[in-house]
Amino acid sequence: HFNMFGGTLAGNNPVYDNQTMGGAVYVGDSSVFVMSGGAIKWNTADTGGGVYNNSEKFIFHAGEISNNSVRWGGGGGGVYNTSTFTMDGGKICSNSAIGGDGPCGGGGLNAMGTFNMCAGEISGNESGMGGGVFNGAAFVVSGGAITSNTAQYGGGIYNVSNTVSNTFELKDGLIENNIASKNGGGVYNKGTFTMSGAEISSNSAIEYGGGGYADAPAPCGLSGGNIEENTAATGGGVYCALTSNVILGGSVNIEIGFEYDFAILLIFNGSRIISSARYRNVQLASSCK
Repeated sequence: HFNMFGGTLAGNNPVYDNQTMGGAVYVGDSSVFVMSGGAIKWNTADTGGGVYNNSEKFIFHAGEISNNSVRWGGGGGGVYNTSTFTMDGGKICSNSAIGGDGPCGGGGLNAMGTFNMCAGEISGNESGMGGGVFNGAAFVVSGGAITSNTAQYGGGIYNVSNTVSNTFELKDGLIENNIASKNGGGVYNKGTFTMSGAEISSNSAIEYGGGGYADAPAPCGLSGGNIEENTAATGGGVYCALTSNVILGGSVNIEIGFEYDFAILLIFNGSRIISSARYRNVQLASSCK
């Protein structure tokens, strides 16, 4: 076990012939890393600028992982996770994975293993895809805040998980004030995504989907929570791209952003909408089913 209660791990920049993993901390084999305080900051690596978790588990209770970075094209500016990561406190903030795309995104966190977020804050991070979180595995948000992150695609979260065991579930918490310079201010979904609670608000995208951008044939089910006060040139609340499969139901409340008078849901050919939800200004293509 590695238990961190205080102190600072800062300014590390490991350089080897092969790819470096974990600027300050590499957790491997069957180890357990528990962070209950202190700071991991201003570190750099090829992957996982602050922490690379390839262990049994990483539990983040308190403290700060901040201002870490990965070299051009690397993934996980703050944390790169391939195992099990539980966050019930602390902050992952102001980290960067600039130039990261594909599986190399995630300014704050690149999650290629199970990630459970029930409290804490992921804020002020930046990347090409997934300013706050790039997710390719099982990801459950039941609390906490993902705020003020930036990316080209998926200012807050970029999700590509698309198997039965690997899904993105948004149950509670806040996704707010994230910015995408292209699409998906709050969430860019290219996998399996369900939202039964939480709030996606005040996010923005320059082009499509201020609150969310749906871009996958895998199910995107919205049954609860609020998507409100988001803005984009098209689809201020949610933009549904070609072949996306969006199902609305339950008590989800989607409201258009203040700045634009566009449809909240813009459904193109091949999409489908099944809804008992509350929404307004919905525009359907003529061949929708």
